[in-house]
Amino acid sequence: MRRIIVVAALLAALAFASAGSALSSDNTVYITRTGSCYHTAECSHLRSSAMPLALTDAVERGYRPCKLCKPPAPDAPVKTATAPAETVKVAVIRVVDGDTIKVRYEGKLESVRLIGIDTPEITRGKNEPFGKQAEAFLAALLANRTALLEFDLERRDRYGRLLAYVWAQGGGEPSPIFVNAQLARWGLAQLLTIPPNVKYVERLQSAVGAAQATRLNLWRDIQ
Repeated sequence: MRRIIVVAALLAALAFASAGSALSSDNTVYITRTGSCYHTAECSHLRSSAMPLALTDAVERGYRPCKLCKPPAPDAPVKTATAPAETVKVAVIRVVDGDTIKVRYEGKLESVRLIGIDTPEITRGKNEPFGKQAEAFLAALLANRTALLEFDLERRDRYGRLLAYVWAQGGGEPSPIFVNAQLARWGLAQLLTIPPNVKYVERLQSAVGAAQATRLNLWRDIQ
C-alpha cells in the first residue's frame, strides 16, 4: 500500500510539473472571472484572480485580445502561403462579425465582406452558436498585424460592400495568414461560393473539410 501511495505521489508531481511547463509557454494567456479579454502575464489589467488558459481555448470561448498588453493571436493550424502581389494595405477600424470588418480604404470608411465563407450571425438581433467565437477569432487574427485585401473579379456586392480575401501580415509570423481559410479551418465558417469570385474555392473547401474531419466548433456534432 505504501508503495502505491509513493508511486501515486510521484505521478502527481510529474503531472504538476508538466502542467507548469505547459502554462509557461507562449501559448498561454490569462483571463479574469469578470473580464471579456485575454492578457499576457505582465498586463496591468490583471488582478490576483487571474487564471491561465490556453490561447486557443480563450479564443474559442469568445475572449478578445487586450488592447493594452497586445497578447499573441492564435497560431495558424495550417501553413500559410505568401500573399499575392496584388493586395491593398488597409487600416482595420473594427470587426463587425466573423466575416465582416470595417476598414479605412482610399480615405473612406468601408465594409469588407470576406469572400468564400459564411460565419454564424450575431448582428440584427441574432446570436447564432459560434458567432461570437468567430468574431473574437477574427479580431485575434487581425490584432497587431497589417491587413491586406485581395480582390477577385467582382469587387463589390449588391449592398455596396467590398468583397475581399483578407491576409494578416506581421505578428512574428514568417508568412501572411490567409484569414478566410483560417476561419474555415478552425470550424468557424462554412463554405459560401458565389461566382465569379471563386479564385480560392478549392483551398477554402479543403479547409472546411479539414475542420469537419476533426469536428471543430460548427462541426462538433456531425456524425
